[in-house]
Amino acid sequence: MKFNYEKIAGGFFLLYLTSILVSTAGMEIFGWLLVLLMLIRVVLRKDWARAKLDDGLIVDRMLWVLLGLTIVAAWINGPEGLKVKAMGSMRWIFILYMVSFWGRTFFAKHGEKWFRYVSWLFIIIGIYSVYQFFFAYDLIRSKEIDPMENFGTTFARAQGPFNMPLTFAYSFGMPVLLLFAHNLIHLPHLKRGKFFFWSTFVILFVGVCAAFTRGSWLAFAFTLPLVLGLARPRWVAPGLVGALTLLVIGYFSSEMFRTVMTTYVTAFEGGQSDRFNLWQANWEMFNAHPLLGVGYNLNEFVVKDYLLAMGFPEDVFIGHAHNNFLQFLAGTGAFGFALFMAVFGYFLRLSWRLWKRTPEKLSWVRALALGGLGAQLYMHIGGLTECNFKDIEVNHMFILVLSSQLMLKHYVEQRQSSPHDT
Repeated sequence: MKFNYEKIAGGFFLLYLTSILVSTAGMEIFGWLLVLLMLIRVVLRKDWARAKLDDGLIVDRMLWVLLGLTIVAAWINGPEGLKVKAMGSMRWIFILYMVSFWGRTFFAKHGEKWFRYVSWLFIIIGIYSVYQFFFAYDLIRSKEIDPMENFGTTFARAQGPFNMPLTFAYSFGMPVLLLFAHNLIHLPHLKRGKFFFWSTFVILFVGVCAAFTRGSWLAFAFTLPLVLGLARPRWVAPGLVGALTLLVIGYFSSEMFRTVMTTYVTAFEGGQSDRFNLWQANWEMFNAHPLLGVGYNLNEFVVKDYLLAMGFPEDVFIGHAHNNFLQFLAGTGAFGFALFMAVFGYFLRLSWRLWKRTPEKLSWVRALALGGLGAQLYMHIGGLTECNFKDIEVNHMFILVLSSQLMLKHYVEQRQSSPHDT
């Protein structure tokens, strides 16, 4: 009996896509099984060229240099007993290679069909998160969710299939942008599905907003108008008027909403917030180790020493940097930070070029390119106030978004090289 790698990998890949939406354990298990299958196929067929992310090797080289710098930084400056942890934190590079490798294999044949499939999951998860908000109950774990009593309400912050509102908001905010771009650009070319996809977008968007994550709201406030402006410029003015109208109504009609917005503005008054203190401490780490940092994701293990040196009490709040960019800067120094920014810049540029240069007849590709651009910006803007890149669930979703842009690039290049499509 012939061992069909692609058929087996296709099943695992679909399970991986499903797990990204519902199960942390599943995304890790199926993700690494697919990494193993990728390595087996590449070694047996000696197809090393196909495993590359980019034919020009630009992004590949940046990623492997970044991995090398991370290992060196952790070995030199990392706390004893935690050096391996910093190296393990870079496993997302292998997941990026895996998703890109298998995604390019299945995208042309299954891409649209699988997008419709995950959209059904989106609408279910959106409805479930709204239920959590109103009833403050987690059906998956059979337990109550703490209500937002500090806002004078019995409603709870939605957390979707995960156990944290922040994780849910930053993970599922990215599909919201993909759906929005899909509906604006590709949906008009379809004979059916308009009601389904627009309903999915609205319900998932409301569900993510119900997580009451203000960094997510800020990211939406920038990315949704941007995507709308690029896809449908004439809709921007009425869209902004409608959104502002809803904000004004919400502000004056809901005490809870007004309290949330007020505390968002006043959160850093006096410079005494926990987040602001951590920002200062991580900047001091960078000053102390400007070239290589203290070790990627190891800053939270030494941050207390810096806070105490800054005059804070023994019981001061500690944790990660609550900012992706400071997390990179303190953990990997100037060299690592520059490479992180170069990698992110590569993918933003790739999405922009796909959006601008892909022929209009490939509306499916253009939609995912613009949605991918919006999703990446959503992640980076949210990363200004939360270290969402290190969150496993969010990281897997973000890697899927980045990989989707490589799939699109490969698909377009294949179409352009085919004599039937020239």
